[in-house]
Amino acid sequence: MKRRTEDTSDWEYQVYSCDANAVEFGVFQPIFDLWKSKRVQGKLPAWADFEFQEFVGWHGWISLCDITYDPIFDTHYRLWGTNVTEVLGYDMTGRSPRRSAKEPFEYEGGYSQTEFDFLEKLARQPAIGVIRGSIHWQDRDFVRYQELTLPLADDGEAVDKLFFVISPT
Repeated sequence: MKRRTEDTSDWEYQVYSCDANAVEFGVFQPIFDLWKSKRVQGKLPAWADFEFQEFVGWHGWISLCDITYDPIFDTHYRLWGTNVTEVLGYDMTGRSPRRSAKEPFEYEGGYSQTEFDFLEKLARQPAIGVIRGSIHWQDRDFVRYQELTLPLADDGEAVDKLFFVISPT
């Protein structure tokens, strides 16, 4: 199964400053506003700064991954929403796409190198990301979704988690 192949013509990848205006994020504005409310003196929020009940209405649409940088950038999903599983057709809870690869560049869940590069950029800058596209890798081009990615840092600076929210479009 391929997820986002290296042909990303169907996909739009956008990077925003952590100080972006909330109106940039449309349907995700409430989540962005919540994330922004947890920032103190420009520092990034930590996952521990959030209460799960703050995500009412979004619970099944969120995912969270831990980030590692050594020896290479990787993600390990600790949370993968039930609605995310339903839309995407797989569950990544407790998994790392790169570490589970059976062949080089054939990552678990069909992740592409383009996606890893995008997530690494968001983590290292740090920055906010939005992606949009169709689920073409499952021959379901008619299903489109968008995803907001927000950086989290236990120390307020070095991104150690990425927080995702998806919404069908």
